[in-house]
Amino acid sequence: MSDSLYIVGGTILTMNAAMDVFENGVVEICDGKIKQVGPAENVVVPKGRALDARHCLVLPGFINRAHAYGMGLIRGIAEDLPFDQWLNDVILPTENAGES
Repeated sequence: MSDSLYIVGGTILTMNAAMDVFENGVVEICDGKIKQVGPAENVVVPKGRALDARHCLVLPGFINRAHAYGMGLIRGIAEDLPFDQWLNDVILPTENAGES
């Protein structure tokens, strides 16, 4: 039995070099990692291991890691200030100091 999970039937937008789009596609996920992406007709999906994505777009997760890690380090700084002052006077200068 496969431990994979399949997202089947949706329009799959890829981020590969060719920017392939599969109108009736499948994404196979195994152990938390994408194993394959392609046309659904080329993949045999085990019963009970599929998510029906018909009429849906299937997109990659968009993660801005450059900012996410830095924000974790400065979380909690000057939280008593109004937002615009917190952002412009504290957070942005602190982030910019870390870039040099």
